[in-house]
Amino acid sequence: MTLPEVESPARQDAGWPLEVVTARRPLRWLGAACVLVVLGMVASALVANPAWEWDIVGQYLFAPSVVRSVPLTLELTALGIALGFVLGAVLALMRLSPNRPGVHLALRPQR
Repeated sequence: MTLPEVESPARQDAGWPLEVVTARRPLRWLGAACVLVVLGMVASALVANPAWEWDIVGQYLFAPSVVRSVPLTLELTALGIALGFVLGAVLALMRLSPNRPGVHLALRPQR
C-alpha cells in the first residue's frame, strides 16, 4: 500500500514569498526589567549600607600579607592549568592510541 503524494501548502504557493513573523515574547522584557531592578537593589545595599565598613575591608584587602600572597596564588593557578592540560592531553592520546598498555588509565565510557 502506498500513500498518495500530497504537496505541502508552502510548495503550492511558491509563487509568492512567505511572510516571516517574529515570535512575540512580552514577558521577556518584563523579566529583564525585574532582574535589573533586583541587581540595582543589591548594588545599592552593598554600596550604601554602613554596616559593611568598606574602609576596614580595604585595610584587610591590601594588607602586606595578602598582597605578598597574590603572586603565589597566580603561580599555583598557572601550574594547575598547565598540569591539567598536560595530563588531559596524555590521557586523550592514550585513549586514541592503538597501543593497549596503559589504556586502562584513560577513562572510557562503560558499554
